[in-house]
Amino acid sequence: MSENERGADVLKYLSKLERALEQARPMPMGASVLVNREEFSDLLFQVRQHLPLSIQDARKILEQEDEIINQARERAKAIVADGHRQSEALIEHAHEEAERLISGENIVRRAHERADEIVAQAEDKAAGMRAGAENYSDAHLASLQQTLEKLLHQTMAGRSELERRRNPETPASQTWQDPSVTRRRNMGWSVDPS
Repeated sequence: MSENERGADVLKYLSKLERALEQARPMPMGASVLVNREEFSDLLFQVRQHLPLSIQDARKILEQEDEIINQARERAKAIVADGHRQSEALIEHAHEEAERLISGENIVRRAHERADEIVAQAEDKAAGMRAGAENYSDAHLASLQQTLEKLLHQTMAGRSELERRRNPETPASQTWQDPSVTRRRNMGWSVDPS
C-alpha cells in the first residue's frame, strides 16, 4: 500500500470518527456525549494501522532515541579508546626502539637523536590519531543529531496537519510550521519534502 493510499485511509477513518462524535447522544447539561466504546476504539485502531509508514518510522525512532544516542556514545567511546590504545602502543614501540638504539654499539649521541625523533614522531602520530578519532565521533554524533531533528520536524508537521484536518477552523498561525518550509514557500521554492 502506497503512502498516499495509507494517508487517504487515515482521512477516511478520521471522518468516521468525526461522524461518530457528531451522531453521538449528548449528555444533559454539558458538552459531553456518549459514544460506542468498541466502535470508537476500532476506528482509532484503524487510524493507527493506516498511518503513513514515515510517521510510524519517525515515532519508532523517537521512541528509540535514547537507545540510539547511547549506542552512538558507546561507539564513540570505543573509537576513542582504540585510538588511545594504538597511540600508547606506538609510543611504547618508540621507547623500545630508542632503548635498542641506545644499548647498541652505535654512537651514543646519534642513538639519542634517533630515539628522540622516533618518540616525537610517535607522539605526533598518536596525537593525530586521537584527534581523528574524536573528530570522527563528533561528526557521527552531529549526523545523528541532524537525522533526529529532521524526524522530529516531520513528526511535528504531521501532527500539526492532523490537527488542522481535525479542526479546520483552527488558524494556520496556531499550527506548527517548519521554519525551513515557510522560508522556502516565501521564496517561491517547492516545499514538497520528497
